[in-house]
Amino acid sequence: MANISIGVDGIDCHSGFADFLQKECRVVLSALGLQDAGCRRDFKDANLPFLKDGFDSGYDFGVVGCLALFVSSCILCRPKWRDLHWVLSAAGFAAMLPVCFTIAWVPWDVRYFCLSFALFGIVLALLVFSVSCDRSWLQLTLGVVIVWSAISLPLHCAQRRPFDLWRALFAREDVSLGQRPEMIPVYKDVLSLRTDRADRWFLITSENSWTLPFLDRAKLEWQLTPRWAQVKAQLANGEPIDSYALVLNTQLPQDLPIEIVKKYPSSTFIVRILSRGGESSSTN
Repeated sequence: MANISIGVDGIDCHSGFADFLQKECRVVLSALGLQDAGCRRDFKDANLPFLKDGFDSGYDFGVVGCLALFVSSCILCRPKWRDLHWVLSAAGFAAMLPVCFTIAWVPWDVRYFCLSFALFGIVLALLVFSVSCDRSWLQLTLGVVIVWSAISLPLHCAQRRPFDLWRALFAREDVSLGQRPEMIPVYKDVLSLRTDRADRWFLITSENSWTLPFLDRAKLEWQLTPRWAQVKAQLANGEPIDSYALVLNTQLPQDLPIEIVKKYPSSTFIVRILSRGGESSSTN
């Protein structure tokens, strides 16, 4: 319910529909006894953000997807085993089950439902456009809605504007860093430090760190060590040489000889781990 809109809420969400959905979703969760339920320890109902803000992390399939979902839901409640509409609707909901059981909900998870909503869209199109002209008013109405959605949705979204298509093809780094601009200087500094160098780099992160831009570059090899204990284990078993670490949203330990190369907000650092004992110091 939280991920369905009428396709008019953009980045500023002035219609009030998102606020209505948020209120009703919390009412439903409370009625089902699911207060503070979920896999994130740092989020409760009181501080859980409602991601209908126009960014792709909380996007949906717009008004056409909303119509297709509800139409397929109604068809599914009236089983007709040999009816193509019912078979496609059932297949769409069946395709949702593995995602719901294995992934549950995360930002950008709607991409995993593309198959389901494609099937729901086919059902809606067959119901409306495969009949004779006695429903021409319905066909015209849905056709206008489809055209309107195709034009308005990209313009209302913060990351699906026409210019973003060009960026996705020719400036992918800007797209991947677009939602977290505070990571741009970190990203540039990492690239600068790693140019024409073969140092060992550790990647230490917290639960919600923005790691995709760093892992997306094939030429950047990382020792994936989300916890400092893993770093210490690798240092104990490896060669006694200096190493570097990108630390995202995590505090530095006190029992390692660390030199801070770069320091950023939100407990983000680029550090050099010295091969021998020494006091921590800051260069920037």
